Amino acid sequence: MVGDARITGILTIGTGSITLDGSNNQLKVGTGVTITTNGIVGITSINDGPLAGTRNLIINGGMDIWQRGTSQTTSGSYGADRFWMANAASATRSTDAPDGFTYSTKLTYSASDMALGQPIELPATGEQGQLVAGTTLTLSYYAKVSSGTEGIVTSINFRDDKFSGSNQVSFTSSNPNATWTTNWARYQHQFTIPTVAGTNVLAGLEIAGIGKDAFITGVQLEPGSVATPFERRPIGTELALCQRYYQVSATAFAGRSSVAGANFVESASSFKVDMRTAPTCTINNFSGDAGASSSPGLVDITSTGAVMRPTITGSNQFYRSGYTASAEL
Repeated sequence: MVGDARITGILTIGTGSITLDGSNNQLKVGTGVTITTNGIVGITSINDGPLAGTRNLIINGGMDIWQRGTSQTTSGSYGADRFWMANAASATRSTDAPDGFTYSTKLTYSASDMALGQPIELPATGEQGQLVAGTTLTLSYYAKVSSGTEGIVTSINFRDDKFSGSNQVSFTSSNPNATWTTNWARYQHQFTIPTVAGTNVLAGLEIAGIGKDAFITGVQLEPGSVATPFERRPIGTELALCQRYYQVSATAFAGRSSVAGANFVESASSFKVDMRTAPTCTINNFSGDAGASSSPGLVDITSTGAVMRPTITGSNQFYRSGYTASAEL
C-alpha cells in the first residue's frame, strides 16, 4: 500500500468483516471479496450484467406505457404494455405510486383472486439464452393493498404459451410468498432457473393470489441474488421495447385513385419498430371518399410492415387509415 492507510471507527458490511493484508496489498471484505491493485475479485451482487440499460428482463416495469388505453376490463388481456391481468374487475393506470415512480397498475377486486404477469420472450424456441440453468434471478417490485394485509405468491415458468401448462418447467424459489400491507414497500423473491423444455418459447412471470384492491409498480427481474435499484431506461427506449409486441398508428396508409373501376390503389407502410413476428393487424381511423372501400384489409404483412390494398370504385378517390398490430406472445 502507498501512503498512510488507516481505519478509524468501525465499518460493518452485512455480517462480514474487513481485513487488511499488508504483506500482499489486499483488502478483504467478508469472506468472498478481495480488493487488489489489479481490481476487485469475488463480487457477485452486481448481478452479472451491464450496470445500466439491459439488466431488467421486465419491459415497462414502471407502468409508464399504456398503448391500449388506461383501463382494461377483460381478464387475460393486457393493460399496461406487456402486463396481462386475470380475474380483476379492471386493471387501471393509477397515479398512486411510491417515491420515484409516476404510475402504478391498480387491480380492482371482483370475485376471485387476481393475478398480474408478463411473458418474457426467449431468444428462440427451446433456447434459454441468458437464463442459464442453475443460476439465480431476483424478482423485486413495489406493492400495497387498499386495506388490511394480503398474502400473495409469485412464480416463474418456462412455457409454450403464457396461459398453457403444457411442457411447463417451473423455476424453484425458497421465498415465493409475501404479505402486502397498506403501505408501499419493496418485496424481493429469488428463483433458481431450471433447464428449458425444447418447445418452450417464454418464461412467464406471475404475481398471483391477490384478493383485495392492489397497486403494483417497479417490477424488476434481474440476474443474481440481490435486488439492485430499479433500472431507469429512457421513455423512448421503453416504448420501442413495447412496440416489438404491440403498436398503434393513427395514420399510416394513404392513397388516391387515378381511374374509375374496380381497381385498387396500393399503399405500403413500415411498422414503427420491427415486431417479434408478423403481427395480427386491424384497421383503425379509416376515412376516404365515397368511392373508396370502407373496410379494407391489409396484405403482405411481415414483421417489418404491411400493405393496404383497398378497392376503389371511382376516379380521384382518396383514403387514409391507421392500424393496430399485435405480435404478443
